[in-house]
Parts: sequence; C-alpha cells; structure tokens
Amino acid sequence: MIKLKIISKYLIILCLITITETVNCPRPIRFGRQPAKDCQPASDPNKLPKTSLQKWFTRAEFEDLFPKANHGWGPHKCLPYSYDSFIIASRYFPEFGTASSISRSKFTRNELKRRDVAAFFAHIVQETGETNYDLFKYVFTFN
Repeated sequence: MIKLKIISKYLIILCLITITETVNCPRPIRFGRQPAKDCQPASDPNKLPKTSLQKWFTRAEFEDLFPKANHGWGPHKCLPYSYDSFIIASRYFPEFGTASSISRSKFTRNELKRRDVAAFFAHIVQETGETNYDLFKYVFTFN
C-alpha cells in the first residue's frame, strides 16, 4: 500500500512537470522580417492547370506540417514556403503525388499518392533541421 502511494505521488508530480513544460514552451526564433501588408502572393506565370494533388492535400495539412516555415514566421501567402507556392510548383511536375506507378504496385492509388508526398516532406524536414529524434527512440532501440 505504501509503495502504491509513493508511485501515485510520483506520477502526479511527473504529470504536473510535463504539463508545465508544455505550457511554457519558448516561442520559435524568427529571422528576417515579416512580409509587408501589401506583399504579392505566389502566382503561376504560366497558369498551368490544377493537378490531382490539390484534390486531396489541403492547406491545413501543409500548415500543420510546417508551422515554423519561412525562418520561424510560419506559412504566409507572400513568403516562399507556403501552400500556394507548393501547389504552383507541383503543377510543373504533374506526376508528383498522382500514383502514376499504380499498375506495378500492390498499394492502392491513395496509398501511393500519400507515400510520394510523405517521402518528399520527410526529406524537407530532415534537411531543415526540424527532425525530432525523440519520436524514433523506441524504433531504433537495440538490445
């Protein structure tokens, strides 16, 4: 019974520490300047047609994946790393995220689309230093 009380007190303290650390997270460091209010948003000079990527990959998903884009300012319509810029760039590579290899795969069309985009974003995250290795500590634990 005494051990149970000690363990429960320890768990409560641990939970409080975790909550406190989460609430007091430091704000991301921002570099450069915030764009002007009258800035020009991304636009496609060739006005290429929409791709199938736009049908399933949303702005909310992009902004959730890259909250610190643009040197800490986050996604913004006038900064280079925005959903609009990504979508415009994808129009110049119409096979990207479209499951063009469906005939040679055991995966579904949707699985292939998402796999291609996930692999691309994994490279971006790794190259930009946003990799959180704590997420993988159990996967790469060797006995």
